[in-house]
Amino acid sequence: MTHETRESWLLDASHKLPEELAKSGLVFPSSIPHDLTVSCGFPSKGALSAKTRRLGECWHGGEESPQVYVSPTLDKPIDVLDTLAHELLHSMLPPKTGHKGPFKRAMVAVGLEGKPTSTHAGEKLTGCLNNLAEMLGPYPHKAIDAGEGRKKQTTRLRLYACGGCEEPVKVRVARDAFDATCNLCGVVFDKA
Repeated sequence: MTHETRESWLLDASHKLPEELAKSGLVFPSSIPHDLTVSCGFPSKGALSAKTRRLGECWHGGEESPQVYVSPTLDKPIDVLDTLAHELLHSMLPPKTGHKGPFKRAMVAVGLEGKPTSTHAGEKLTGCLNNLAEMLGPYPHKAIDAGEGRKKQTTRLRLYACGGCEEPVKVRVARDAFDATCNLCGVVFDKA
């Protein structure tokens, strides 16, 4: 089957995932919310962070249906499905659950491993996700390169301090050579 949009691919995946899990003896804690919305979009925080990038997010909007987002930095079906499984767990659990006890138990039941805030598919779940990816066909999205077009910082402020004052006067300047004296004590500033 070929999907024309990312959203149709993600929604189809969210409906078929429970069946694939059941075939391997893995289970979701409850059923997928019938009014679930799934989309490709940036998380509210850490979307492009180099160290702690968020790959997905689930929003419970009070009376509204849960909304799941998968980062546009992902384009490999297995990575998208792995993230989707994590976020679907959040959509099934009460809004304030976070990554605490009920989430930990559910992630183990589904086959996710690692820290609850940063899970990855275990061996059994990976098999299910590979089968599902084959059924769904290609993910109709090309990943956004998070580093592309971002200018690297080249200027850093250097810290200098005078050594003559009881409480040293400190200044930050944008160049390596800084030839100045402290107005209070007359001592030349040195790199701190």
